[in-house]
Amino acid sequence: MSEINWSAITITDNYMFQTVFSDPELCKELLERVLHIEIDHVEVLDAERSLIPEPRAHGIRMDVYIADGHGTIYDVEVQKYDSDDLVKRSRYYLSANDMDCIVAGQDYHSMRNSFVIFICMFDPIKHGLPRYTITTFCRETDSEMFDGTTRVFVNPTAWERCSDPRLRPFLKYLEENTMEDDGFCIRVDEAVRRVRDRPEWRQNRMKWECALMDERRIGRAEGRAEGRAEGRAERQSLLAQLKDAMVGDGRTEEFLDALGDASRVDALLSEYHIEWHDQKQAT
Repeated sequence: MSEINWSAITITDNYMFQTVFSDPELCKELLERVLHIEIDHVEVLDAERSLIPEPRAHGIRMDVYIADGHGTIYDVEVQKYDSDDLVKRSRYYLSANDMDCIVAGQDYHSMRNSFVIFICMFDPIKHGLPRYTITTFCRETDSEMFDGTTRVFVNPTAWERCSDPRLRPFLKYLEENTMEDDGFCIRVDEAVRRVRDRPEWRQNRMKWECALMDERRIGRAEGRAEGRAEGRAERQSLLAQLKDAMVGDGRTEEFLDALGDASRVDALLSEYHIEWHDQKQAT
């Protein structure tokens, strides 16, 4: 990993964003400005929440996961680079929120309202607008059919077109890292500077980046291993369990090395008491 230029880290860095907006007051004002609403109070449930809706589902990592006093759930993400799967990914995040909030036996009326907010450092919808709000709409009746879900994409690159006097200075701050005479932006920037000077934060930031790199390497290695056993969903599920267990024990490198050797994988599965119905068939 290359040396980090700490002075270049801004609020758009994922780990910095998670740290700064774990402050409930800053988080509350962020939501109010982005959504143009008033919120009584918020509770930051998790900064960087990892969530797997069900055992075989694709896991996701949420940047900041929040609830307000009325039970509404907010997931706020920072997206620095363009991706052609962003809209569908936001749909998956909404479904993950739903699965996390409702338990077996509960009535659907108990489902919470849910917002997924992507703060993008590019124009995600390509219409040059500073904010895009997506809800459920019925074409035939030409009316909104509110089901409690809302997706918001924020585009700081269009800050000059923003007519919202509270959102505009924040978008400019995100895009240009410069502040107008805006109290919220000043407090956020002060928090950024204060946080990034802390040795313990820098150490945690480096550990976080290393963990992400390990996850990417593991994902690529798992993909290669699964390519040799195409269509074996059970094998993939067991490898995921083994990965979680070994990474948690600090054995990431050993897991990566073992993936190319079916007998070593089998031995590790046995060591961790991860069982499946037919080992020989799956290898």
